[in-house]
Amino acid sequence: HAAQILTVDICPSNGLVCTSGKDKKLCVYDSKKAQLVKMVYPHLHWIASAAWSPNGHLIATGSYDNTIKVNDWKAISQESKCLVGHTDYVTAVKWREDGSVIVSGSRDGTVRLWDVHKGEAIHHPFLGYNPCNAGIGYQDISDGHTHTVTTVTFQEDMVVSCSLDKTIRVWDVKSGNQVKLLTAHKGPVESLSFRADGNVFATAGGIEKKILFWDV
Repeated sequence: HAAQILTVDICPSNGLVCTSGKDKKLCVYDSKKAQLVKMVYPHLHWIASAAWSPNGHLIATGSYDNTIKVNDWKAISQESKCLVGHTDYVTAVKWREDGSVIVSGSRDGTVRLWDVHKGEAIHHPFLGYNPCNAGIGYQDISDGHTHTVTTVTFQEDMVVSCSLDKTIRVWDVKSGNQVKLLTAHKGPVESLSFRADGNVFATAGGIEKKILFWDV
């Protein structure tokens, strides 16, 4: 890399490592040989996030060009499948365990779900009163954060997101509704990780210099 590295991810199936950053490069390394095996430019701006698909065939990248690319790492090009919908920098991407859906977070404050095969955003029914038509309306999975979404992850039928707005939000994947709002942090929340059993997760913010643990 020729500039700051913004993300690193290890492939769960083959041990390859991908990195991306402010030089617009997506690099793939063989971790056993410590060798670079691929270097490409899938975006025209910084790549803030990169994540391997569960089967190791694809890499999702989120960029400051407001798009997500779904890349076959062996044949990455500017013609990779492009997911368009965010209105600001895409700061976080994550795959669902079955590899069919990507969740993304953005500086526009939204969290979105994407159907990988169709290359389209997934909208969820909002089961409640809609003043526009007094019936069932539709909403994106998130419109709740008021600042940049820093981290997103799947956990079974939930999506959990963290943000610079100091909050952690838990969303029901099927309905798109927010089911929990966690506000114990006093500063931006920048990192999230689940315990292996999925019952507890930890969050951290750099300014606070503390880690909080949450019982799902």
